[in-house]
Amino acid sequence: MNAAQITTAALFFTQTCGGGSSSEPTTEGGWTCSEYQLMLDVELDYGSTCTIDEECTQVLDGTGCGCESADRVVRGDFDASWFYELKDEADGYECSIDFESACVCDAGLEPACISGRCGWQ
Repeated sequence: MNAAQITTAALFFTQTCGGGSSSEPTTEGGWTCSEYQLMLDVELDYGSTCTIDEECTQVLDGTGCGCESADRVVRGDFDASWFYELKDEADGYECSIDFESACVCDAGLEPACISGRCGWQ
């Protein structure tokens, strides 16, 4: 199952198992901002799984607070096109997406696999 299928399945599960009716406005794209957040979270969760440091090579621009080491890092083989498409749509609808960046700007940090997740150390 690829990341897009996982994202769709997670969203379907949320809508049918307790998350369905929301008073949050739906964007012209058909999703609420919370649903964009959920889909982007699933993409990041999938893309950040790793086993060794060398896998964590792709920095996702625009997911931090202005410096590279604050942006999220994922595996090099992660296809970020769907992630960026969702992010651009959410940004276009002025959704406030939280990428859970620690906003640590340190040029000495390197991408690494930390406890099975790509990050900075």
